[in-house]
Amino acid sequence: MASSKFLTHHIIVDGNLGADITSDEIKSENLDKLNVFVSWTGSSPVGSLIVQGSVDGSTWSDIGVTEPTITGASGSGFVICDSSKVCWKRMRIFWDFTSGTGTVQAWIHAQTY
Repeated sequence: MASSKFLTHHIIVDGNLGADITSDEIKSENLDKLNVFVSWTGSSPVGSLIVQGSVDGSTWSDIGVTEPTITGASGSGFVICDSSKVCWKRMRIFWDFTSGTGTVQAWIHAQTY
């Protein structure tokens, strides 16, 4: 039986919620389960976090995971990707800014075999 490993990547460090943000990308081709944890503070930041995938590292597609929508002064939330969504060579997070200001941290937690 193969052993599993748990990985954590801090992919947005002190991100500015007053503009669009593109996180660092991670290699995801050997990942089985994945979640994204975000924590934010600010002056009524509003926008959406979108998980994106790529097979070549230059062309990116939204993979249909757009939670949480951030609306409010501070908080935290999870984005969950089931194993059927982790079929990309690379993944990243995109913050689609609407209004407000603030700071965000984001981590990807993953399991690999």
